Amino acid sequence: MTAISGLKHAAAALAIGTVLLAAPAHAAVTFQYLTVGGYPTAVSNDGSVVAGNTVGAYEPFRWTLATGLVNLGHGSVPVLSRGGGTPGISADGTRVASTIISDDSTVVTAGLWTLGQGWQQLAPPLPPGGGEVDESIADVDGMSGDGNTVVGLFWRPGGRAHAYRWTQAEGMVDLGSSGRASKAHDASFNGSVIAGWDESPTYGYRRAAAWRNGVLTVLGPDTTTGEGLTVTNDGLWVAGRETNPVTGFVDCARWHWNGSAWGPTQYLGHVDGNSGGANGKTIARGITSDGKFIVGYNTFDGDPFYTTGFLWTDSTGCVDVEFWLQEQGVDLDPSFDIQDLTACTPDGAYLYGYGQDIFSPYTRRAFVIHTDRALVGVDPTPAPAPARIALAASPNPARRGTSFSFTLGVAGRARLGIYDATGRLVRQVLDGERAAGSHRVAWDGRDADGQSVHAGVYFTRLESAAGNASGKLVIVD
Repeated sequence: MTAISGLKHAAAALAIGTVLLAAPAHAAVTFQYLTVGGYPTAVSNDGSVVAGNTVGAYEPFRWTLATGLVNLGHGSVPVLSRGGGTPGISADGTRVASTIISDDSTVVTAGLWTLGQGWQQLAPPLPPGGGEVDESIADVDGMSGDGNTVVGLFWRPGGRAHAYRWTQAEGMVDLGSSGRASKAHDASFNGSVIAGWDESPTYGYRRAAAWRNGVLTVLGPDTTTGEGLTVTNDGLWVAGRETNPVTGFVDCARWHWNGSAWGPTQYLGHVDGNSGGANGKTIARGITSDGKFIVGYNTFDGDPFYTTGFLWTDSTGCVDVEFWLQEQGVDLDPSFDIQDLTACTPDGAYLYGYGQDIFSPYTRRAFVIHTDRALVGVDPTPAPAPARIALAASPNPARRGTSFSFTLGVAGRARLGIYDATGRLVRQVLDGERAAGSHRVAWDGRDADGQSVHAGVYFTRLESAAGNASGKLVIVD
C-alpha cells in the first residue's frame, strides 16, 4: 500500500463511534468521536460523564452516553461580551461548576449545577474588595472531586483578580496573592489543595502556585512564567507549564509535595517541532492519580490553527497524540485535526479532547481515546524509549511556502514528499542521507514543474530508517 493510499484508507476506516466505554480490559487503543459543537473540559472519575462548553454561546453542557450533550443554560456569551474560565465536574458526575450569566443577565459570575436541582449562583456576595470589571465579577476554572469546593478568580477594582475558594459553608473566600493578581485552576478531591498562579510583584510574571489549606506557595522561579493547572485527587502532584530557564522553552512541568514542602520544578519537556520562545508552549491540562501520566495542549508557534494535544510519561516524553495514536495502530482521518487534549480520568484509561475538520464548514468535534495504560508506558522503571520520528510544518496554514522540521532517532535515508488530495506526488522535498537528530527543510510552495500550487489541503509523508510520519498542510490564497 502506498503512503497516500494508506492515508485514504485511514479516512475511510474512521467512523463516528456509537458505543463508548465498552472496550474490554487490555483492549487496543481506540479513538471515537463524542459530540459535535462542544469543548470537553472535565470528566467524572469513571469517564462516563463529561462537562464542557458549547462553541459560540459559551454555554456549559453535560454529556453522558444515555443523554448525549445536554445544554445546561446560563451561557455567558453572546449575552454579554465577556466569558472565561473552564467548567469542572465532580467525581461522580452529578455536579458541574461553570462561569455563567447571572440570574438577572447583567454580569458574568460563578455557578454550580446539581443534578435534579439546577443552578445555584455563587456570587454575589463577593469577598471584600471584589467588584465588577467589564461586565464580569467572577469566573469558574475547576472544582473538587467531592463537588463541595469551586475555584476560579473574582475581579477587583483596577482589574487585579484574586483566586477564590467557594464552599457552601463559607461562601467565596479570597485566597490572596503576593501583592498583585492570582487565579485558582483546580482543586484536589477534598478541596484542601488548589493549583493556580500568582503574579510576581517584582516582575509581573505569572508564577505557578499552590494553596495547601489556604496557605499560598509559589512553585516556580520568580523570574519566569508558569502556571499550576491541574492537581491530583490526593493533592500530592500539581502539573502545568513553566519556562525552562536553560532552554527558554515553555515546558510541561510538574511539582510534588514530599509531605512537608513542595519540591523543585520538574521540567518535562515539550512536543517536537515546538518553536520555543514566548509563543511555543506545551501545557498540562490533566494528570493521573499517580502523577505519571499527563495530557494537555501544545501550540507550536502561537498560531491558533497550529496546535495539537499531547501526552507525557517518563518513557515517552511529551508526544504529539496524533503520532502516538499512529504508533498504536489507530487510523486517523487526515481531514480531522486534533487540537487539544483537555482531560483524563484519574486512572488514565480515558482521554478527552477536541479538534476540527480542516474542510468547510470546519466542524468542531469532541472525542474520547480509550487506552490500556500498559501501552502508554507508565512502568516506574521504563525501558529506554524506542527511536521516534516527528514531523511538523511552520507556518501551517501557509500562503507561499513553509518549512518542515523533523527529528530522526537514527541516521539513514530520509524521504519527504508532498501529496495532493488525489494522492498524486506534488513535490519530493527531500531524498537523501541524514544524521540522527533535528533537521529543517524549506519548501517554496511550488510543484515539481516549478508552478505555484493551488490553495487547498495537502498531505505530507516522511519515511526514514527511524520510521514514518504523516501530516497535513493547508495552503491558502
